[in-house]
Amino acid sequence: MSPGTFTESGTKLRALPGERLLAGVLLTLVAFVAFWGTTSAIYGASADFAHHYALIQWIWTHWSVPDSSPVLAEMAIYPRYSHVFAAVIGGIFGSSVIGLQVAAGLSLVVAWGVAALTPRLLPGMRSWVYTLAVIALIAINRYTLKLDLIGHELVINYFYSQLAGQACFLLLVLAGALCERRWGRHVGIGAGLTLIAILTAGVHLLPAIEGMGYGMLLLATSALMEPGKRIKRLAVVAVVGVIAAGLLLKHPAFAAMRAISENNGGAFLHSLSTMRELVIFAVVCLTASVALIVMSMRAGRTASPGKYLLARHLGCASAAIALLCLMQMVLLLHGGGGSEYACRKYAFGMATFLILDIAALIALLVPERFAGSRSHAPLRWLQPSLILWALWIFTLAHTHKSADTADVVRMESITRLVNDSGALEGPLPKYVARIPIGEMGNIVTYMMSMGVLEQPRSPDLMALLTNTEFQEPDKIGKVLTSTSADAVLSSPECSSGHYPGGLTVLDYACVQRKFSDTCAAAADFTSAGFVPGRSIKGFSGAETDGRWTEGNSSAYACKGNPELARVTTATLTLEPFDPLHTGQTVDVLINGSQAAHAVLHDRQAIDVTLPAGTDVAKDGMTVELRLPDAISPLKAGINTDARVLGVKLHSITLH
Repeated sequence: MSPGTFTESGTKLRALPGERLLAGVLLTLVAFVAFWGTTSAIYGASADFAHHYALIQWIWTHWSVPDSSPVLAEMAIYPRYSHVFAAVIGGIFGSSVIGLQVAAGLSLVVAWGVAALTPRLLPGMRSWVYTLAVIALIAINRYTLKLDLIGHELVINYFYSQLAGQACFLLLVLAGALCERRWGRHVGIGAGLTLIAILTAGVHLLPAIEGMGYGMLLLATSALMEPGKRIKRLAVVAVVGVIAAGLLLKHPAFAAMRAISENNGGAFLHSLSTMRELVIFAVVCLTASVALIVMSMRAGRTASPGKYLLARHLGCASAAIALLCLMQMVLLLHGGGGSEYACRKYAFGMATFLILDIAALIALLVPERFAGSRSHAPLRWLQPSLILWALWIFTLAHTHKSADTADVVRMESITRLVNDSGALEGPLPKYVARIPIGEMGNIVTYMMSMGVLEQPRSPDLMALLTNTEFQEPDKIGKVLTSTSADAVLSSPECSSGHYPGGLTVLDYACVQRKFSDTCAAAADFTSAGFVPGRSIKGFSGAETDGRWTEGNSSAYACKGNPELARVTTATLTLEPFDPLHTGQTVDVLINGSQAAHAVLHDRQAIDVTLPAGTDVAKDGMTVELRLPDAISPLKAGINTDARVLGVKLHSITLH
């Protein structure tokens, strides 16, 4: 019999003719729009994108992953089920970038698709109350609370494998609800879901643990709903819990992900910026889920699940997430285990289920005379598509893009072409550097150097990610770079070949000979200048219009230049990082002596009189910038950039 719909009493009715077909066709069309929008752009300019790419590229190239690798580092022990799938897709399309994006897009539409199907678990007009409540809450969240929902893993952070795991978890919840609707409450459903959840640890540990918690709560609530069998059923719960815990502890992914979670990495959330806020949010989510569980237990002793089926499964799933988050925070604060990073990764699931929980509470509290007036709701086939459309519109559709996927795929293809031609071969390490691709130039050069060129994690490789100078420039061989992005690196005399997209291969030793640490009449701090890394301290990498100071103090030092014997003044062209619009305080010291003080609101040229006794011609000069108001974009709530930025230095002119 078709699952159909329910009357208020729980009696099963067949779906209207053609309803399933209409629902399926429309849901597929909306899912395709969301899938295409997700895969055609990259929303997370994060190092995680590069690390997932490197693992997929390695699997595609070698089809085996060593226990340790200087190229993959922590990704060598990372759960890789979803990465193998992405590598297969990448092999079909000839691009690991496409493989990664397609796998991420499919994970997203599966997760959202399950959420969109939840109205089918409610009877009559309650399904419409629920649907409209979900859409309204998603919209309200977009413009007020700005909580990160499932799908936001791809925004800024690019937690690809966690999203793939969330899709598995949501499928598990849907499967549990459908099984119970067909066969009623049965101990085998909860036990089976608990054990199946362990298998998903190979995708990501977090949703696997959530799935175990969900299955265990289903078992526990079933036991409590049957007083005559309570002791026997609770014993089954205990046995299943012990077996499941033992199997999970033995799973290779457990030790790997536990080691990774100990590192307090970046997990940017738009609204929950502190641990205190996360605790409050987890308690709110737990309260809503407990309310659903209690409602379902009070009314669920009848043979048919009826209108409380959705409440029971949403409640158990969301309670599992909130409880695990709180347990993780207790371990962090009192047991020294895990990290704030690990706690924050529960927020995506909690926010999504909180919206579904509140919508379910609203639908279930609607008086019977309104919700029970129809055994079948009109236009019910529209509900899944409306929810999926709302998720797309209010989550990613208007989210800022870091880059177009096509541009990154094109760069991947060219890098492979150049590498396969042998143009980068030599005794020294080879890299891709300074490629202008949206906001992902640094990420792309880092991932191409690591993934395609298979360069190990080293300070020089990390310099590409942070857009700073190579730490050992004398040990760099050939570099694939753009002829337009950087006038220094695009020097024709250092070029050994030109390639599509305005790219060239340079001999880096040749490029290095053009830098000088001698004082110049005009020191250009842009990417077109020749200021060497050894002359600066506390600066980020050169950009097309200058260098950001990094930290509360930065300095530039140069050696004496006889041609600058009559210099008395230095002009510093500065641009403040002022996200709070309070001004950026700058103190300028020359050779240790206070020379100028200013509060900058816009780009400004500051004339500084050199202190008495300063002899640039003989002794050179040191310019120090002290920036007490420097702040990171992360702390300012802009993005995940943790660099403490003060001002961007464009140039220093001596006259």
